[in-house]
Amino acid sequence: MNRRSYRSKMTSWRYSSTWKFFLYAFSGFILVSLVVTGILGFFVYRHESGNLERNLEQVKEVYLPFLIPALWVTDYGALQSQIEGIVKFRYIKRVEVRNEEGEVFSAGTASDPSLEVVSQELFYENRGQLRNIGSISLFLDRNELLSQIVKWVKLMLLIQFLLSLVLSLVIAGVYHLVIGGQLFRLARFVKTDDLTDLQEVFRLQRPSQKGDELQLLVDRINEMRGMIGRHISEIQGWRDLLQHVIQHDPNAIMVLDKDLRFVFVSEKMLENNGIQGVDVVGRTLRDVFPFLDAKWIEIHKRALCGEILGSEDDIILREDGRFDNIRWKCRPWYKSGGQIEGTIFYSEIITERKQMERSLFLEKELFRTTLLSVGDGVISTDNEGRVLIMNRVAEDLTGWNVEDAKGKEFRQVFNIIDELSRGKAPDPIRQVLDSGEPVELEENCILISKEGRETPIEDSAAPIRDKEGETTGVVIVFRDCSEKRERQKEIEYLSYHDQLTGLYNRRFFEEELRRLDVPRNLPLSLVMIDVNGLKLFNDAFGHNAGDELMEKVAEVLRKVCRADDIAARIGGDEFMILLPLTDRDHLDPLMARISDAMSKERVKDLPVSVSLGGATKTDAGESVQKVFDMAEDQMYRRKISEKSSYHNRSVKLILETLYSKSPWEKEHSENVSVLSGAIGLEMGLAQPEIDDLKAAGIIHDIGKIAVSNKILEKDGPLDEEEWEEIRKHPETGYSILSTVNEYSPFAKIVLYHHERWDGKGYPNGLKGYDIPLQSRILGVADAYDAMVSERAYRKAMSREDALAELRRCAGTQFDPEVVKIFSGIVPSLERGGSSEILKEDLS
Repeated sequence: MNRRSYRSKMTSWRYSSTWKFFLYAFSGFILVSLVVTGILGFFVYRHESGNLERNLEQVKEVYLPFLIPALWVTDYGALQSQIEGIVKFRYIKRVEVRNEEGEVFSAGTASDPSLEVVSQELFYENRGQLRNIGSISLFLDRNELLSQIVKWVKLMLLIQFLLSLVLSLVIAGVYHLVIGGQLFRLARFVKTDDLTDLQEVFRLQRPSQKGDELQLLVDRINEMRGMIGRHISEIQGWRDLLQHVIQHDPNAIMVLDKDLRFVFVSEKMLENNGIQGVDVVGRTLRDVFPFLDAKWIEIHKRALCGEILGSEDDIILREDGRFDNIRWKCRPWYKSGGQIEGTIFYSEIITERKQMERSLFLEKELFRTTLLSVGDGVISTDNEGRVLIMNRVAEDLTGWNVEDAKGKEFRQVFNIIDELSRGKAPDPIRQVLDSGEPVELEENCILISKEGRETPIEDSAAPIRDKEGETTGVVIVFRDCSEKRERQKEIEYLSYHDQLTGLYNRRFFEEELRRLDVPRNLPLSLVMIDVNGLKLFNDAFGHNAGDELMEKVAEVLRKVCRADDIAARIGGDEFMILLPLTDRDHLDPLMARISDAMSKERVKDLPVSVSLGGATKTDAGESVQKVFDMAEDQMYRRKISEKSSYHNRSVKLILETLYSKSPWEKEHSENVSVLSGAIGLEMGLAQPEIDDLKAAGIIHDIGKIAVSNKILEKDGPLDEEEWEEIRKHPETGYSILSTVNEYSPFAKIVLYHHERWDGKGYPNGLKGYDIPLQSRILGVADAYDAMVSERAYRKAMSREDALAELRRCAGTQFDPEVVKIFSGIVPSLERGGSSEILKEDLS
């Protein structure tokens, strides 16, 4: 029971001594009443039972002597009168008399099984002989007997209960007036009393004479109250002092009792754990810190067993997920009798200190590691310019080791000169010591090592200052910049040159054009050159071939141009030549030489072709941009006139190249052309469509020019990567043909000739009638000729097997209608028929 509930009970009438006295007195009287009632009830039972027995005896002695003769003489009227007289006795509820003949004479209530039956045979003495003339049965109600007894017992209990209650109230009232009321007031006084108020005392309402027990008790309570109040004040003062000391201690402190409930806690402890505005005194450690690791609970339990534990560096997990480094100690605290009453836990967060220690260590290690492993040379001096430390790179560049250099003048170890004047360069250490500011070496500095080796360097020097800002030394960082200077030259070269051809780039050309566009360079001529067929080269032979073409053009320009001429690549396939002091009379022969030289060069067995245009500025007031546009216009006019014939020749040359690298391709292409024409003729196509089919058959595999010979001639199955290259040939063929006007009508036929009827073909996955009819025809002819022709990777199939394969794949790979028509014309092709006409037409 806690103190608060105890005090509330002390001031409640239900817990007063008067009430308890009343209950005790009343309970005693009730107990006595029960005993008395039990005794009286026993006597009542004996009395009523005796009345019943006497009634039975009276019936036997008084009524039977009259009833038996009446029954003998059959005086039934008298008999009935006697029976009715017997029924009037208490507890006899019914009487039955039975004669010899079995007749029954009765009186009273109806027969009831609950009634007790007492029977007796009736005998009549006649002439000295006893004769059984019948029997009599008495029905007794024992329940009425018991209910009568209970009635008397209840009445006695009620009377005694009322007497007990009255007597108890009277006695309790007297007790309350004499003692109980005073005790109740005393209890209320104890509850509400402030023990620290020494002026307040308890006084009886009716003070007793000196020596009275109650007065002695009150006097003793007042005396003890004063003593307790003084002790409480003293204890409270010490407790407040202890709480103040602990609360404001810079360390985190908590004092717990044996149940690990907070007794005292410092503000620092609460602050460290992020607790504000919460009273934790009286709460358990686990309640205040629910996320506390079980390790710390175990430490407190061990301290309760008498251990003193601690750590100079430990880690604790906070509720918000943070980790803190702490220094802590946990020990028990004892009562005056030596019993352990709880634990005291001291802790100090040392996270910042550990971080500072770690930072200092890392800085030291970083400095040492950086100094030893940095790619730059590092030398540190004191405030008089004497060498203190240097790293390995500095040793290599200066030729001095740190043991020999330490204490020497910096200028003696670090010998630098100006690369251009060969004179002594300024001492950076002395400059920093004089100015107190960082400095950098001038450009073109050369470091001369102890062995006389010269190394171009760049460096910077900075002062080392103490916390007051005074310069205590200098550190210089320097590096070998030989590679950097080479890279700068390379970058400068690349910024003005085309990376592929090595000629000047557009940026340089434009800058030079602005620089040379002055009267003293007139006449100033421009030549624009556009390479024909670059896209054709890229599509047919790959971008490496296109790069080779650009390099070949650049090579020709370098050979033909004069030393003062500026040749530049200004776009993907465009070149410019800038010719100062060159008039039109010299410009045209130069352009002719360039065109002639280009025509003699070949890339992938194709001639190099360019279109040229030129213009000359002769008037200083004329815009150089206008001259540029004039040269460009002339170049485009020539390109338009030459492009078609060049591309036409290029396609034929590509076919020749393909046939030369894969001889069977020529025969295959001719066969496909004949077969496609025959199918088209049989399907009733118009003659122009048949002509396109035959032409497309000849060039349908032109895209294989970009496929390597290794794949085309492979005698085994192709892997996935090789198949990917093969699948690109329709797109490559389309790219080549679409650039030439004469061949562009066939480009789409060639592009889609490997599409499938079920949409699983390539390159675009077209399906069914979305595939052009001519491409579907070409696909059947191509597949058939490939099957009946021998290849490096397999033998030729018979015509019957090839046709069976076409029919099997009809509706999936091939157009069923085309396959059906082709199957019907194959016999006539074997006998010669329309095929001969087609072959003649092809030739």
